[in-house]
Amino acid sequence: MKLLSLTLNNFRQFAGENTVEFGDSNKVTVIYGLNGYGKTGIFRAIIFCLYGNTYLERDNLDTAQRNKGLVLVNQNLVEKAKGNYVEVSVKLKFEHNKVIYELSRSILCAKQGEEFNQEYGDVKLVQTVNNSTKAPITDHDQIKQILDSIIDQKNKDFFLFDGEQMEELTQPSTKSMKDIKRGITDLLRLDAINVVRNEFSKAEKSVEREIRDNSLSAELDKVNEDIEKNEKAIDALETGLKTIENELALLDKEKAEIADKLRASAEGAEKQKEKDKLEKEISNIDDDLGEIRRQMKETLKTLPAYLGESVVNDALNDLKQRADRGELPSNIKDDFIQELLTRGRCICGNDLKVHTEAADILKDYLNKSIGKYAEAGFQVYQMTKDLTQKISLRINRDTEEILQKYSSKKNEKEGLNKKVQGINGELKASVSTKDYATRNANIDADIKRNLEKKGASESELTAQRIKHEELYKKRAEYSKQDEKLAEFQRQLDLLRKSSSALEDVYNAYSDELRVKLSACATEIMKQIADKETLQAISRIEISDKFILDVLSPSNINILPQISSGQRQVVSISYICSLMQVAIGLEMPLLMDTPFGRLSGAPRDACLQRLPNLLTQWILLTTDTEFTIDEANALKKSGAWHKIYEIESSGGVSKLVEKDINHWKPIRSTI
Repeated sequence: MKLLSLTLNNFRQFAGENTVEFGDSNKVTVIYGLNGYGKTGIFRAIIFCLYGNTYLERDNLDTAQRNKGLVLVNQNLVEKAKGNYVEVSVKLKFEHNKVIYELSRSILCAKQGEEFNQEYGDVKLVQTVNNSTKAPITDHDQIKQILDSIIDQKNKDFFLFDGEQMEELTQPSTKSMKDIKRGITDLLRLDAINVVRNEFSKAEKSVEREIRDNSLSAELDKVNEDIEKNEKAIDALETGLKTIENELALLDKEKAEIADKLRASAEGAEKQKEKDKLEKEISNIDDDLGEIRRQMKETLKTLPAYLGESVVNDALNDLKQRADRGELPSNIKDDFIQELLTRGRCICGNDLKVHTEAADILKDYLNKSIGKYAEAGFQVYQMTKDLTQKISLRINRDTEEILQKYSSKKNEKEGLNKKVQGINGELKASVSTKDYATRNANIDADIKRNLEKKGASESELTAQRIKHEELYKKRAEYSKQDEKLAEFQRQLDLLRKSSSALEDVYNAYSDELRVKLSACATEIMKQIADKETLQAISRIEISDKFILDVLSPSNINILPQISSGQRQVVSISYICSLMQVAIGLEMPLLMDTPFGRLSGAPRDACLQRLPNLLTQWILLTTDTEFTIDEANALKKSGAWHKIYEIESSGGVSKLVEKDINHWKPIRSTI
């Protein structure tokens, strides 16, 4: 999709007809205006034209206000109309897959008393293919269906958004998690696989109902009943885990907000800074402890031999004595000795019929051999020797070393925790930070409690899933006793195998996309971030739960601690990576107030480098965001195509195209 032009008629601050023609592919269009002149009105007009929305999410309206919507008509014109209706209209022209679309939508407004009454007018979509214009479409549902196939309303925030929305993507909240997951699943076509997965799931449940309904066995009825209870328990546990994870995300967000407030407090800033440093050290130690636990797990595999060291040594001595007495044969195969006797010729070449004493020795060996257990006996001997070496050379040393490392790290963590508790006490005692510190302590307790609940729920869920497999196998056995049920069971087995295979495909594909997205977002971040951000953030990662993680050089997720400006850098990097990774995704990126929280260096980097990554970039900026420095940076990109300045007089705004080569921003610097 590429935006071609936008025409406003009496929309918000604009009176009469105003038109913007957008830049070509890989070009940047800047719409520049002071606060209150109508810059965001351009954004509202596009959203209204595409979806009929009369408000934005950022307006934070209640249900009644949303139903009523904001007044979109120029209010000066409505006042002059003295009770008569004034029409406002928006026309958006765009191209998608070589088809030109011209969408127009209108609304009527009149002032009656102190109230502004708005009524929806007409909506019309005209399509032009190969210079041939089709008949206009005026049916709302048909138009919506066509537009959703181009840019689904639920995904619009990935292409049409403001600075605040960008920051929300990096907030550890339930909404941001859903937005991240939705963007990946919908835009990268994972939703198509999900549709098939859901159909398989429905088919499985349908066949399971058939098995339950056709059961004539009391035992099978009981198993079906147990399976039904088990599945309800699994559903409840999965729902509970989602609730816990959402709660943890909200607690993390609140904790981050409190930390920001404490940092801003003159009284608590230094203490909070010290606490942040200590908590980072604790997090590093947790990583070390995790690695040590992994090493302990590997060592534990041979630890039982350590516990039986004396027994193993006694066994080895006994085996040595047996070997010396000839009771334990060597590693010579019995069948090899028998073959020599059958052929009548020794391995040295002597005729055994002549050298009968050699034949007697071989026969005596076979008599002392333990037959088919000879090889096993020799292997036991060798294994016992190896085991004693492991005990003496490795287990004793490694176990002691690992336990010492673990104990040392644990003591170090306890010492740091005591220091953190001390700082919490000092913060709590502080008058200006007392409430924050108290709430922070309560949040820590809530996080700990939720993590414990999460661990218990995950363990129970694992147990229930194991039980489900056991019940499923039991039902399969009972079903085989009835020909009709056996057929249903075969169908169910096939569906389960197919579902499992599809699950593997989904996981492999989503893993591949997450890796690509993570790498791409990290690379873009490195191109646009300042030195401070690059020192703090080593990479951006999309977790297996489709959560946006921001990792430090020591692989700690520091998303809750990064600044607002860094959040914008991460969000921009993520949005651009989506556009890079998604196959055939060509969408405009329209950003309202995009640089409000970015410092100079990231702004310049974005303006110089992002045009090469984006299909089309439309910037709605204020005078404080777009100074002579930003203008020069954008010129260096070679992608700046158009500049429109919003001029205002007497409360009425108009769009005026300027010459890029001669136009200068109001401010020379921030």
